[in-house]
Amino acid sequence: MSELGPRRRAGLREDFSFLENFVKMVSGNPPPHNVLIEKGYLAFSGRQLAAREIHFLLDFDYPSQALKTYAIGREFVEISLTGSPRIEFRGQYRKERARTWYKRRQTCWYFLFALLALLPLFFIGNLIAGMGSGALIVVAAFFLAFGTLAINSLFDWGRMIGAECLMNGEFGEVNVNEVIEPAASMVCATNG
Repeated sequence: MSELGPRRRAGLREDFSFLENFVKMVSGNPPPHNVLIEKGYLAFSGRQLAAREIHFLLDFDYPSQALKTYAIGREFVEISLTGSPRIEFRGQYRKERARTWYKRRQTCWYFLFALLALLPLFFIGNLIAGMGSGALIVVAAFFLAFGTLAINSLFDWGRMIGAECLMNGEFGEVNVNEVIEPAASMVCATNG
């Protein structure tokens, strides 16, 4: 039995057909207008990228992963097309120290919010004895409020790791301004 159902396979075939036409259009002669490239990528992925960014990222060895990772981590990296095109960290994130501090901060937020989300479960017996069925509302409120914040912190950490992977050349050869320490490369290899 196939891992993918018939509807999912049909969707993948449609995606493939769309992408095949999109790549032919982007690499065609004469090149299409930038609006067509941007809207085509938006129609496929649901994410907005500039045509120059799409052109640059399509030249990677693994363009689909590079496009996805760049779109997710745009807060941390940018494509500089002055001179030879390259990807570089934005502003304060050019410094390794700022990136490390950001990841540590997000990790701390994650554990703090996860603990707060699960805190009522430690006292569920006392809550039920004191509040009755209202205790379930308290547990649900804590879980939804702080659980959401914990997940957001985890996603922010992952976006930074993805940006470092992109800069480290995990998706092909990249002309970077600085070399990432081996620790970032090891994290990328274990996550992907």
